[in-house]
This record gives sequence, C-alpha cells and structure tokens, in this order.
Amino acid sequence: MKALLYDKYGGPEVMYWGDRPDPVPGAGQVTVRVEAASINPVDMKVRQGAMRIITGGRMPRGMGCDVAGRVERIGAGVTGMKPGDAVFGYAGFKASNTFAELALLPADLVVHKPDAIPFAEAACLPQAGVAALRALREKADLKAGQQVLVVGCTGGVGQFVVMVAKALGARVWGVCGGDQSSAARALGCDAVIDHRKQDLATLDARFHVVFDTPGALGFAKAAKPLLPRGHFLDLNAKPQAMLTAWAANALRARKHHPLITKVRREDLQALARLAADGKLRPLIGRTAPLHEGPAVIAAMERRERTVGKTVLVGKV
Repeated sequence: MKALLYDKYGGPEVMYWGDRPDPVPGAGQVTVRVEAASINPVDMKVRQGAMRIITGGRMPRGMGCDVAGRVERIGAGVTGMKPGDAVFGYAGFKASNTFAELALLPADLVVHKPDAIPFAEAACLPQAGVAALRALREKADLKAGQQVLVVGCTGGVGQFVVMVAKALGARVWGVCGGDQSSAARALGCDAVIDHRKQDLATLDARFHVVFDTPGALGFAKAAKPLLPRGHFLDLNAKPQAMLTAWAANALRARKHHPLITKVRREDLQALARLAADGKLRPLIGRTAPLHEGPAVIAAMERRERTVGKTVLVGKV
C-alpha cells in the first residue's frame, strides 16, 4: 500500500509518499480502507519528535490518528463489525498510521459511521470531538442554560466546542476574526466577538465556562469574564500552568483545567449519536488527496491555515 511516511524525526522535509506493507490485523484489531483522515496539530508534534519518549525510534513511521472509511479485515475476537462496514475511529498518536491507503486500528476505538454524515466529516470527529465533549461534560459539568465563551470558535477543536455546547443546551459566544463571523454563526454561536476589536477583559457578559482552544489567554485573563465557580478550559496550556493549576485550584473559586484528553469508545459512540441527530456537522476548510499530504501539512506548518478542519481523502 501507499502511505505518508518519514524515516527520521524532523521538519516537513522528512515526509514522503511511499510504499509500506499492507497492515495485518491481530487480535482485537481491524484494518480500515481509508476514505478520509483529518489532520490535527499532534500529528506534526509526533513527527517533529516531541513525543519520541513514547513513540520510540523505530522507522519508518506513518502519520495520522483520525480516520473514516470501510472495514477491510478484522482480527481474532472482533465482533460487531464486518468487512465493508462504514466506520470512523482513532489509531492513537503512538501508532500514527491513518494517512495511508489502509490503516490499522484497535477495534475498541472504531465505531459505525452515521449515515447522516459523509466520510470526510466523520474523520473530523475523534480527537477534536472527544476533546470538546469530555472537557464540557466532565471538567466543566456544563448544564443547559449556562453561558460558554469559546476562543478560537471556528478552529479544529473550537467548532466542536460550539456544537457540543449547543447540543448540551448552552448559550455560546464565539471569539474569532471578524472575517470568520459568518462561519461562527453557521456553527451555532449565539453571539460573535471579533478578537481584533474587543478586549475580552472589557466584556459586560460573564460566563460559566471559558474554553481557550489556541492557548491565547492564560488563567489571569480568562478569570475576568468568568463567573464565580466558573471553569477555564485550557487546551494548549503552557507547561508551567499545567504544573501549578491543580494545586492552585484548591484555593480558587474559579477553576483552571489544563486539558489532556484520552479517546474512549463511549465518547466516539456519543459523537456518532450527536452526528446522527444532526447536531454535529464539522466545518471543513480544505480537502486534498492523501498523496498530497506532505505538501498540505507543510503548508499548515507555514501557518497557511483555513477555517475549520483540513482533511486528506482517498478519493477526490
């Protein structure tokens, strides 16, 4: 099969579209014929070597964690799915192999794709969708009628924060560039703030949750628009913040939650239900064929980004 590969950790120049043996599923695994795979920031971090203590030094390595496609083969002990089933799932950043014609995944992180959404949208759900869902449900304990401020509301994770918060019955204010306001409202934002014109510290409104997806605020700034006992969800917390937040939370009325998200099967199933009900329709800014992956990822690393997610597809 063909796959996006690299032979050493490094910058965009180490990526290439090359040959790799077809994966063979072992016990508890499935192979998926890739229809679509979404790109996440962690994909670049892994290739750069930021997680080599976990991913190791064995080469060549592939890239990509999120995927949607059709089951090709199933390993021993796998039940509930068969070859040809339309599915989406998560390979994990240690495996990193979804930017390829065939992807190998743990069967317990693969669920059936809702008929209501195409493969490209389903491929956007795992990492970003689970990050939003678990943070709002488990960290913030979000309730219907509460107010949520989403910084970076049209980004890869931000859009899911908006949609999941709306599905949970919250009122959502989105923060983005003024040129993205239409996209923000299409996602479901009740109000949109242009970060170039409005200082969040001067807002009259107060929020039960402030969700900072790009890591632009820090706790001191985020606390100003937070209600007492509000929750600051920090997707890209600085290392120092991660070291101090938990201890400091014991003394604070407003809580700071640096986020590290693990994908679970029940989360993927919850996202599938929301998508089937029409409550999750990911915004995709760009699609490109799988074999153009090296060029597309290199452009993203030059900060040539689009609104919403970027997706590599098996067929165009």
